Amino acid sequence: MVLSIAVCYTLALSIYFIQTYDSVQEPTWILLIFIIGNFFLGYAYFFILGFVAKIVATAELKKKPVFEDYIVIFLALILFPIGIWWLNPKIKRLVN
Repeated sequence: MVLSIAVCYTLALSIYFIQTYDSVQEPTWILLIFIIGNFFLGYAYFFILGFVAKIVATAELKKKPVFEDYIVIFLALILFPIGIWWLNPKIKRLVN
């Protein structure tokens, strides 16, 4: 649900910018929509990363993890280039 709302907001924002590209004056209420929508996109980003971290920890521990069990995986996903380098062997080991 969170992902679908985030995708719809991003598409609507893209369509709005395409249609108003030549427009100089934007309505003042659109700023409020941008602020609320971007806060929601930030929430969706961290929610999805937490969900992925929890799934990896569940597969690794074979039980329902608590936050302390998957905080390292969550932080590795936030620090994407270095984190994936560290997580890749774990995920390969889980697949095999």
